[in-house]
Amino acid sequence: RQALALSVLLALIACLCAATAIGQLAKLDGVYEVHMISGDWDILAKVRGHNVENIGQLVTERLRELPGVGRTVTCAVFRTVKEET
Repeated sequence: RQALALSVLLALIACLCAATAIGQLAKLDGVYEVHMISGDWDILAKVRGHNVENIGQLVTERLRELPGVGRTVTCAVFRTVKEET
């Protein structure tokens, strides 16, 4: 039986308070990785869903509403060349 392919999105998140946002972000269903990063953005998150609409709902209705989240930029993943666990 072939596994169902999931859509993947990377979200860059600028926080008003990263300590507040990161813990809540990590608890969201559909969020598979959460990284604190340097530069203009505070957090990089990998989000997976059954389709782009499903991921869009997660980002707009849940992720962006978390306390401490200031702004986000999302990037759809077209193809994954290498991914390790």
